[in-house]
Amino acid sequence: MISVEDIDVSLAGEKVLEDVTARATDEFVGVVGPNGAGKTTLIRAASGAAEPEDGVVRVDGDEISSLSSRETARRVATMPQNTDVSFEFSVEEVVRMGRHPHVPRFGTDRTDKVREAMERVDVACFADRSIHEVSGGERQRVLLARCLAQDADTLLLDEPTASLDIGRAVETLSLVRSLVDEGRTAVAAIHDLNLAARFCDELVLVGDGSVVSNGVPSEVLTQENVERVFGTSVHVGRDEVTDAVRVTALGNGDTVR
Repeated sequence: MISVEDIDVSLAGEKVLEDVTARATDEFVGVVGPNGAGKTTLIRAASGAAEPEDGVVRVDGDEISSLSSRETARRVATMPQNTDVSFEFSVEEVVRMGRHPHVPRFGTDRTDKVREAMERVDVACFADRSIHEVSGGERQRVLLARCLAQDADTLLLDEPTASLDIGRAVETLSLVRSLVDEGRTAVAAIHDLNLAARFCDELVLVGDGSVVSNGVPSEVLTQENVERVFGTSVHVGRDEVTDAVRVTALGNGDTVR
């Protein structure tokens, strides 16, 4: 379980989040909203990377500020939006970094977590390649494999499908969905409203640094809420195949049939 309670966060003297409360327990929660709304900052605050001025972040009931970085990493695995890796590591070495919180400083990892994670995310085929030789989308999958190898109960994912084509995006969110069904908690900032509605149990709609609405997708992605936050006309209906909520942005002259 992870929760943020009445948090305020400022960056460079400007308030980015104000009085934000949200939580996730054994479910897949999507954080949605327009660019600049505060989605990434919310993920960073939940992970402990951005310290709130007010409010508190809790993991399994404990304040995250009271935990060591090693203990936090045992409980929470974070996939950042920025996939740049500074040094010339191989793909397998990057995934193996996820095991650091569990391995003694001078010990070795005797589990199969790294191999299992690479196979599950379909990156084992280029395990020996440099992380700088794979595409942006492949690098994103490598970082997701690192999260899996970390074996934390809570996953925080910042735009995990941003560099992926539609097929890989669906595969990635399907994988996260399966991890939640197996007992983990996942919180992901997702820019595609329709994918978020399809795969997430609940959504948190953020606008101008505040929570506008939270709950199941059908309650959050209403025409009124989406038009208010995104500032554009939309039609909200149901997908004929998945029966999930579907949001269609309307341009000038578009009519709903």
